[in-house]
Amino acid sequence: MVQFHPVELTKGFKAAKALADAYTWEEKLGELVKGETSKAVVEVRHFDDVSFGELIHNLKSDIALEIEHQSLPSDRTLDPKVKATWVATARKVCGYRVLMRWIGCEEDESEHDFWVNFCSADIHRIGWTSENRPNGAFYIPPQFLFDRRTDWPSFFVEKLSPLRTVVRQFETFKRQVTKCKLQVGERVELLDNQVSTRVRPATVVKTVGRRVCLTVKSTDCDGKHDPHAEDIGEERQYESDFWCDQSSYFIFHVGWAHLNDYTLYARDAYTKHAAEVAGALSKGVEPDWSGSDVRPETVMEWTESSDPKAVQFDVGMKLELLDPLDTTFNQLKVATVINILKRGYIVVGADGDDQEREAIPFHCTSNFLFPVGYAKKYGIKLVPPSNSDAKKFDWNSYLKQTQASAAPEFLFPHVPLAAEMAEKFPIGASLEASDLNESQLICPAHIVAIKGRLLEIGYDGWDSTYNQLFDYRSHDIFPLGWSEAHGYKLELPHGYQEPSKKKRKH
Repeated sequence: MVQFHPVELTKGFKAAKALADAYTWEEKLGELVKGETSKAVVEVRHFDDVSFGELIHNLKSDIALEIEHQSLPSDRTLDPKVKATWVATARKVCGYRVLMRWIGCEEDESEHDFWVNFCSADIHRIGWTSENRPNGAFYIPPQFLFDRRTDWPSFFVEKLSPLRTVVRQFETFKRQVTKCKLQVGERVELLDNQVSTRVRPATVVKTVGRRVCLTVKSTDCDGKHDPHAEDIGEERQYESDFWCDQSSYFIFHVGWAHLNDYTLYARDAYTKHAAEVAGALSKGVEPDWSGSDVRPETVMEWTESSDPKAVQFDVGMKLELLDPLDTTFNQLKVATVINILKRGYIVVGADGDDQEREAIPFHCTSNFLFPVGYAKKYGIKLVPPSNSDAKKFDWNSYLKQTQASAAPEFLFPHVPLAAEMAEKFPIGASLEASDLNESQLICPAHIVAIKGRLLEIGYDGWDSTYNQLFDYRSHDIFPLGWSEAHGYKLELPHGYQEPSKKKRKH
């Protein structure tokens, strides 16, 4: 029976209180022990901006790692705070989970193999223990191995000599897993996901890797006098958590609304400060920032073309939109650029009676924007303008009718070759994905279909009506094992019943 080595979180992470109820992928990994994993799990290196992509891809059977453990022989005792260390070699990789085998086990002793999370704090390169234990190294094999030999020191050296290990910077790389460009206590301007024509100041209250938890505080916004409070549910909008990626389209720098003449809902003190920041930015001078202000370069690194002839988005251009404020996330909408803002931002609205009221600001590089004809080309439902017949809608006719032009295709993100996408994201392969309707939830999921640069993601245990579309570079999808590596709860599959018997390694 394959065992599971408990995850020791990297310094900087704190396990969620509900982690005991989290899904662990044990059944899935148990099925993959004897099978091929390259098509069953999306490889770490194929996700955008994640740690250890190439390093974990290159783990082979001759790569050895030091693993801290507490399975000591009965006659050996150590300080309870100190773990013993032994060496194991990689056998198989599934996302961040790596199947290992202790040095000293025979080839046919797969029952002692165990899964570790590659981001775990108690995994090290060879040599780390002897270099970092001030009172000496504690290389001791697990209890089940200890009595097999009396020459462990010489055996240890003999077995290690032909093996390789990971790079010396491995510990540094692990610390980078915890890094986030936004810090707790910092303040941003946050798009209101109920009233998209306005933004409000919000405070970072928690970070987990790239993911940030934001709260709109009553000290910055007066909920009692919010003109929209009755419509949107005040209790959901103030002093409540909102999770998103550090580069989410929801997040803007302090002063963004005033700089772009966008509606800002905030108390007078913040409004005055934001106006002063925007005024300085518009003049090209350094603002008098508050210590908690998030600045433009933190939110968006982008340089506008200096070529006056460069083709850019223009008011009136038509396109297709994956509406991030819709609740389906599985269809595109006919949309129009209705305003051009500063520093690469544009305002886009789905064509129809509510276009102005439900318009959304996007950066021109956004993955939510698609050229005319994308939905038809890749078999995605296209929502036409209100009062139009979806079955009869035709882009050519509509462009003539509205006397509009389609936004040039080269303005949109590149679509990789179909063969490349199929190789990186095999149908049925497992991963973890945020629920875009409940952004605090991360769920076990799988690839259902590839639609150009979009991945149709199915949530384990849920039927296809709940499938959602993600850009393949989305930071709302994660490698298998991401949640446990970050101390974040992975939700149980819908209808999941935990097996009555599980063997764990403690």
